[in-house]
Amino acid sequence: MWVNEDERMALASCTTRQHGYSKRRIWRKDHLALDIRTDQIRAALMTHQYVDDASALPDLLDQIPADVPIDIVGGDGAYDSRQSHAVMAARDAQAAIPPREGAVPWPQNIPGAGWRNEAIKAIATWGRAQRK
Repeated sequence: MWVNEDERMALASCTTRQHGYSKRRIWRKDHLALDIRTDQIRAALMTHQYVDDASALPDLLDQIPADVPIDIVGGDGAYDSRQSHAVMAARDAQAAIPPREGAVPWPQNIPGAGWRNEAIKAIATWGRAQRK
């Protein structure tokens, strides 16, 4: 079947009118590393929607030179993973990340386990809202 340009546009508008706009959207996530003393962005990383936050953290911290000290790494519970805590421990950074919902204590030999296990105990004692 041959369709000229005018007919193709008519078919496209008819399809849009009948079925609506495409629901297939591509989402991007921006991951930023900020220096809270100078309010500067030290590192930035853009990922697609299927990359979880914890797996983006090593690439984000690799953008910061090794001779630049990192004091605290903060984020939401999505960054609470063994990989993230290992990367933070390798840079001698303290984690300010709340444990995920339903988190269980880690063995003490895992990097970041001490702080995380204490946070889990505090949440169990006072509740998540009080811990924040």
